[in-house]
Amino acid sequence: MWVNIDFCLIPLGEGVSISPFIAICQKIIEQSGLNYELGPSGTSIEGDWSDVFECVKACHEALHE
Repeated sequence: MWVNIDFCLIPLGEGVSISPFIAICQKIIEQSGLNYELGPSGTSIEGDWSDVFECVKACHEALHE
């Protein structure tokens, strides 16, 4: 199943700038090979359901390390 999601992951309690967290997720998304576009309030990710949500899971896990 093909999906298109708007992904926004905000680490709470980490201050005002979330640039370092966006950079971590952007690397993971790039490595996944999925189509994506960064936006002002989130990132649009498009691809197969399982690939997209595996990517989201990887981003979430990376930010919790």
